[in-house]
Amino acid sequence: FFVLSVGKVDPRPSYHKANQIWPVGYKSSWHDKITGSLFVCYVSDGGDSGPTFKVQRCPCSTLTIPNASTVLLKPKFGLYDGQDKMEKDDFATFKIDDDESTDIQMLLTEYSPPHLNYDMSSCSGKNENENENCEFHKVNSLTTACSSLPQAYGNILPDNLGMGDIIGEFLVEGRSSSSVWEMVSQTLLCACHEVYKQTGILQFCCKHVVDGVSVKVRDTLDSLSKFCYLSGPINVPHLIQRDDEFDTSCAMLKKWLQQDRFGLDVEFVQEIIEQLPGVHACSEYNFLNKRGHISSLQTVGSGFLLAKRKIDEQS
Repeated sequence: FFVLSVGKVDPRPSYHKANQIWPVGYKSSWHDKITGSLFVCYVSDGGDSGPTFKVQRCPCSTLTIPNASTVLLKPKFGLYDGQDKMEKDDFATFKIDDDESTDIQMLLTEYSPPHLNYDMSSCSGKNENENENCEFHKVNSLTTACSSLPQAYGNILPDNLGMGDIIGEFLVEGRSSSSVWEMVSQTLLCACHEVYKQTGILQFCCKHVVDGVSVKVRDTLDSLSKFCYLSGPINVPHLIQRDDEFDTSCAMLKKWLQQDRFGLDVEFVQEIIEQLPGVHACSEYNFLNKRGHISSLQTVGSGFLLAKRKIDEQS
């Protein structure tokens, strides 16, 4: 999970509630290794009625996964083998192997990954065979998700299999982060149904190999685990060729994907947002330090998470 931009606080009452602030311009992303997806989440100005929440799905095989400048990790999970160097401090020397796979939360504040900063109303980043279909297929309601899939799905042939992601890209938007993630789940599953109906085969493509991660991590999962692929249906086959496999996999993926992953319901993200200018103008917002004992919070300030700056590998 990556925070790409914290955004700016909007003091209008419809841009916050008691336990969340929704900054305009907030952007985060989540890499799902199970479906081979990079989901990018946006909060934009939706007028006086409140913000507009958007999620764009991109194949992770076609994009560079962001490289964080700061890493948030749980101290008890910090002793994994890995190649990323971290700064030393008085606590310990921490090493990481991968991003969400070891339940490490990534914070990114000064980085713009390629292909994620363009105009979402345009079509870009596509290959030559997909130019006639808009890259960012927009779905505004759950009831129209399947009927409005890109026409490209009608042209999928078995010969295309093995060449990478065939689900494609889409963009959904709505008035709440949770409803948008329900749209994400349904839209992706509709695409899977269409592909399987056309070809009799469904494959998920993720080239980001995870080495040295123990499944024992699953025994220590908590409310942040929705960002960790080990807490998901890791037994979903990468290549599905039977009806029973397809039905079982879709049921598992529906439950897995419909969880809200904007990150705005996560305490360490709200901890960051609370440092933004203008936050005290949010009259209905209840600050973290007033919600209960600090030790119960999943934040850096409580000691639940440890913030680390990465050292440049070239230095």
